[in-house]
Amino acid sequence: MHHLTLLSAGEFLAGVFADIEAARREILVECYIVVDDQVGCALGDALARAAARGVPARRLYAPLGSKQASTRFFRDLRAPGVEVRAWRRILSIPGIRHLAPRDHSRTIVIDDAAYTGGAAFAREWLPKEKGGEGWRDACVRMEGPGVSDLRDLFLRRWNESQDSRAAQDLDTDGRYPDVRIIADTPDRHSPLFHAHRDIFAHARERIWLANSYFAPPRRMLDALADAAARRVDVRVILPAVSDLPLLKLAALARVWQWLRAGIRVFEYRPAMMHAKYTVVDEDLCSIGTFNYNSASVGLANEVNLLVSEHNFVSRAAAWFEEDLARCGEVTARSMSRRSGWARVLDRLANAGLGCVDFVWGPR
Repeated sequence: MHHLTLLSAGEFLAGVFADIEAARREILVECYIVVDDQVGCALGDALARAAARGVPARRLYAPLGSKQASTRFFRDLRAPGVEVRAWRRILSIPGIRHLAPRDHSRTIVIDDAAYTGGAAFAREWLPKEKGGEGWRDACVRMEGPGVSDLRDLFLRRWNESQDSRAAQDLDTDGRYPDVRIIADTPDRHSPLFHAHRDIFAHARERIWLANSYFAPPRRMLDALADAAARRVDVRVILPAVSDLPLLKLAALARVWQWLRAGIRVFEYRPAMMHAKYTVVDEDLCSIGTFNYNSASVGLANEVNLLVSEHNFVSRAAAWFEEDLARCGEVTARSMSRRSGWARVLDRLANAGLGCVDFVWGPR
């Protein structure tokens, strides 16, 4: 039904740029982060070249995620034939710009192919050998009928970016035998949250989860703990060093609870682990932008593919094992070596995250 390819961050960037150069009909790029470094500028140049040969291009960005880029950069992106829009500048505070809502999605459609995943257009995702930071991420390239759903999703977000009304969810549940596309919006009744919780509740053998900002709301944690109690192999890979240190501290405060629940926790050491992918049993892989935390539920647009195609799931499981080999395990013993001062910081950060859970957590 669909042709699905699992991609690293470097492969994602190479694939997107190659498809833009070959595009003949249209280019649609929605991405939370774009920075005016060599990667972001290369994207602008590629879109301008495509427009010059008659291929219309649209670029949708999030002000919060792209806050490091200058206003001039986005003005320069507006070459003839290239349209650029920002997602809803509703809340703007001097010094703390554009807090909410967030368009955290990555939806890229180029003719008959589509991409999503955690990577973005900044040097953090460029391989180290090319001058980047080599962040670890997981993305997917899709060909097949679901591309039209992702195209419709992009156009929906494009129109909603200029509209004050509530953004709309998308769920293709039952439409295709090999993939389910779920895109949700800031709402405590999150279809992505409920879909993942239900998947965890029915897991039989394994739940292998790599997530950069893992801090699951109570009911998701309960589903994972219940799975571990059923002797399901529940493993979580987190970044050893995070670009959001407060969230990392809050997660460390919660690790004790996760370990007591039977969840094994690992830290990825070579670079920032920014991926958001999960392998459940032998028959499902979820991959996209959804972070397992309340901010992702109540404050952001997200999109994930829930893939049941066997070869893709097997490849994702092999990826997880490769990532796991580059990790160190977090244990009760290793946690007990944290200083008293570090534990105080953990608890303070966790208190802040608890407020986010209370206000924006799922119902």
